[in-house]
Amino acid sequence: MHIRISFSNTLYKFLPEQNILNHKSGCMIGSNSKIVFVIVFLLSTLPASLGQVCDAQSMDSLKQSLKYNQLEEIDELSTLLQISRCYLSSDLDSAEFYLDLGMSKAENTKNKQFMAAFMAQKGDVQYSIGDQDQALFQLEEALQIYEELEKDRDYLKALNLSGLIYETRQDYEKALGYYLSGLQESKLQKDTLNIAFFHNNSANIYNIIGDTTNSIKQIKKAIFLFKAINNQYYYSNALVNLGNSYLDAKKNELAKENLLKAESLQLEIGNHYGLFNNYANLGDLALQEADPNLAIEYYSKSLEQFKNCDTLDPLLRYERAFLFLDFANINSLRLDYDQSIFYYRKVMQEGKEQNSLSLISHAYKGLSICYNKMEKIDSAYHYLELSQPVHDSLIKETYNEKIDKINYDFQLEQEKRLLGNERDSVIADRTNQRLTFFIVIGGLVIALIVLIFIGYYQKSKLRQSQLRQKNLELGKNKIQLDLDYKNKELTTSVLHLIERNEFINQLSEKLQVNDENMETGTILELVKEIERNTSGNLWGEFEKTYMEVHKDFHVALTSRYRHLTVNDRKLCAFILMNMSSKEISSITYQSPQSIKIARYRLRKKLGLSRSDNLSAFLNQLESGANPEL
Repeated sequence: MHIRISFSNTLYKFLPEQNILNHKSGCMIGSNSKIVFVIVFLLSTLPASLGQVCDAQSMDSLKQSLKYNQLEEIDELSTLLQISRCYLSSDLDSAEFYLDLGMSKAENTKNKQFMAAFMAQKGDVQYSIGDQDQALFQLEEALQIYEELEKDRDYLKALNLSGLIYETRQDYEKALGYYLSGLQESKLQKDTLNIAFFHNNSANIYNIIGDTTNSIKQIKKAIFLFKAINNQYYYSNALVNLGNSYLDAKKNELAKENLLKAESLQLEIGNHYGLFNNYANLGDLALQEADPNLAIEYYSKSLEQFKNCDTLDPLLRYERAFLFLDFANINSLRLDYDQSIFYYRKVMQEGKEQNSLSLISHAYKGLSICYNKMEKIDSAYHYLELSQPVHDSLIKETYNEKIDKINYDFQLEQEKRLLGNERDSVIADRTNQRLTFFIVIGGLVIALIVLIFIGYYQKSKLRQSQLRQKNLELGKNKIQLDLDYKNKELTTSVLHLIERNEFINQLSEKLQVNDENMETGTILELVKEIERNTSGNLWGEFEKTYMEVHKDFHVALTSRYRHLTVNDRKLCAFILMNMSSKEISSITYQSPQSIKIARYRLRKKLGLSRSDNLSAFLNQLESGANPEL
C-alpha cells in the first residue's frame, strides 16, 4: 500500500489494483491488492496577518470584519478565501458559498491572482463532493490564469490536485506530468516542503507503472527533505512508501527495514493513518515470505488502528474491506473455509453499502470457491451465478469509464481551446482599446503640432512660392534676352551672308566675262571653286548659329517629319526667320522660281493645304517645342 501526500485537508481517493491468483487448492488470494491512499495536509497560502487558526472564535471574527466592511479590497478577498478553507473540512456548502462570493468580487475588481486562487479552491470543493469533471474544469481555468501571473502555492495546489484526479482515473502519464511540473515550480519557489511532496507523489506514479528504480530514487529524495525539515509525520509516511517500493522490487529485507523504521516513528507520534497502511504493507510482506500467521497478526493490527481513524470515512472503509479480503484469502489457504466465508461476507456487505462492484465480485467468487471446496454445490452455483452479471457489469462499467474519460478529455480540450480563444479575444479587445486610445492621443498631439506650425509653414510656403515665381520670371526674362540676342546675331549673320554672297555673285559674274588675258577653262574652274567653298562654309556658320537659337524647333521638326530632306529643313529654317524667297535664293544660289517650287513641295510634305500659311505653321510648331516661351 502506498501513502501519497496531498495538499488537501480531506482524504482523497484510493486507486485499487486487484490481483486474484488461483492456487492448486482452488482458493483465491488477493493480498497483494494495492490501495493508494492520501494523507491529510492543509496547505496555507493566506497572508500571515490573517493567521491559520480555524476555531469558532477566529471564524466569528473574520465574519464580523466582512459584515461591517472593515477590510480593504485585498484583505476582504483574503478573508473570504480563508473562511472557505476553514469550512472545507466540515461544511462544503458553506465553503462553496464563500468561494462563490469571493470569486464574484475578484471578477468585479479584475483581481486575477485571487480569481485563480478561488478557482483552484473551488476545484478542491468539487473534488471533495465527488464531481471530478467539474473539479478538473475549475483547476484548468485556474492554471490558465496562473500562466499570466506570478506562481504561488495555490498554483502548486492546483497542479497537485489535477495530478491526483488523473491518477485516480488511471491516466498516469498526465498525472506524472502535473506532479513533475509541480516539482519544477516548487524548486523555482525554493519551497522545500512542496518539493518533497511532489517527489513523493511522482514516486507513487513510477511505482504504479512498474518503474521501481525511479520510484525508489524519487521517494529517497522526499525522505531526505522531510528529515531535513524535521517533519516526523511525513518522514514516517515516506518511509512506508519506500518500503512498499522495495516490496514491489522483491527486495524484502530493505522493505522490512524501512517499514519497521516507519512503524517505530508512527507509534511515537501517534500517526494512526500511517500505521493503518503500514501494518497492511507488513502483512503483504509476510505473505510474500510465506508466513500467513505473521500476516494475520499485522492485518489485525491494521484493523485496530482503523478504530482510531474516522470509521465513517468511505475510503478507509473501502481499504478495510481489502483487509477482510486478505483475511478471507489466508483462511482459504489454511482450508478454514468457515472463517474464510465469514470475511467474504464482510467484503460483500461493504461492497453493497459502498456500491462497489469490485468488492462484490471478489466476494461472490470467493464464496463460490469456498462452498465448492466444502462440496456445497448449490451454494457454490448460487454465488457463481451471482458473480457473472456483477463481473459483466464491472467490465461494462470499466468500458463506460474509459468512454467517459475519452469524452471528457475531448470536452475539456474543447473548453480549454474555447477559454483560450475567449482570453485571446479579451486581450485583443483590450489591446485594441489601448491602441485606439494612443492613436487618439497621438492624433490630438499631432494636430496640435500642426496647428502650432501651420502658420509658419503657410508663410514659408508663400514666400517660397513668391521666390520661385520671381526666379521663374527672371529666368524667362534671361532666356528671352538670350534668344533676342541670338536672333539679332543670327539676323546679322544672315545679312552678312547675303552681302558676301551678293559680292561673290558679282565677282563670279565678272569672272565669267570673256577675258583675253585669261584662259576660259581656268576662269570657269576658279568660279566653281569659289562657289563650292563659299557655299559650304557660309551654310556651316549659319547652321551653327541657327541651332543655338532654334534647337528645340529643329528637334521637333526632325522627329515629327522624318521624311524631310536636308534642303527641306534649311528651307524651313529660312522661312521661320521670315526671309523672303529672294533672300533665300541669294543664300542658296537658287533662282526665286526654284525657291517657290521648293516651298510648294515642302507644303505637301507637311500636309498643308493652299489656305494654310506655311510661316504661321512653322511658328506654331516652334511655340509647341518651347512651351515656356
